[in-house]
Amino acid sequence: MRIAVFILLLLTNLSLSAQTFTGKVKGKKGELLVGASVVASTESKSTVAYCLTSDKGEYKLTIPKGKNPASITVSYIGYQKKTMPFADLKDGMTITLAEGGFKLKEVKIKAERIKSTGDTLTYSVAGFRQGQDRSIADVIAKMPGLEVKADGKVEYQGKPINKFYIEGLDLMGSQYGVANQNISADKIKSVQVLENHQSVKSLRGVSFSEQAALNLVLKDDAKAVWTGAADIGLGYGDDFLYDCRLMGMRFNKKYQTLMMYKNNNIGKQLDNEVLDLAALLKGRTGSESGFLSMMSVAAPDLADNRY
Repeated sequence: MRIAVFILLLLTNLSLSAQTFTGKVKGKKGELLVGASVVASTESKSTVAYCLTSDKGEYKLTIPKGKNPASITVSYIGYQKKTMPFADLKDGMTITLAEGGFKLKEVKIKAERIKSTGDTLTYSVAGFRQGQDRSIADVIAKMPGLEVKADGKVEYQGKPINKFYIEGLDLMGSQYGVANQNISADKIKSVQVLENHQSVKSLRGVSFSEQAALNLVLKDDAKAVWTGAADIGLGYGDDFLYDCRLMGMRFNKKYQTLMMYKNNNIGKQLDNEVLDLAALLKGRTGSESGFLSMMSVAAPDLADNRY
């Protein structure tokens, strides 16, 4: 009688203590499956215990004290999932999985909005552009750390940039407002900020600048091809109103071209674009040479917001 009571108490203690099962998970051909998932679940499918197989394909599954799993499920990508009653699991047991297909849930891939590589920050234009944005300046203004002034000039972390590149080439010198405000945002893939940029090649790696440079990376369909835009706006209030822009451009690694005609009588100031570019040509050639000029006309008898 005492022996029967002792055996009954021993079995009761075993059922209340934690249980550990070890073994291996293999494929049909005997290959060890590293990182296979072994899960113990209740009848309601709630997880009681789980583990992953080691680099030797071995599992060690510990069932907490007082828990009573109903089933064991073993799974591995590229193999059929196997579920069996918990009562069939034995210590030291090898579980074999058959090869089989599997389905992945729908995955949506989103491009990183900002990526950092060394001293270069790359902003994805698609990540910041909104429907109303037309020029690349509109998008740059939304990028963290960057600010676009009214004349199209760009500041990074409160300091003016020292170079404005398009595909690594300096098209406009410091007078880049005309390009920034007129290149369509849908032509640009990304905007790169080159921190501590030294524009003098012979000093790179020796002397560093506290200013950053900006580089526009074009989309493939905008490289080495002529693209253009035409915007014509007409209206009538107290007077006949118009706002027109015609632009053509071609960019590649060796040379870049940007041609534009703009005029309006709605108060949109174009002086900074034209005069900046005129100053650029004058600085390089010693005179304007007839390439670019701005008409001098008497102030019309209109309100300021009409001319």
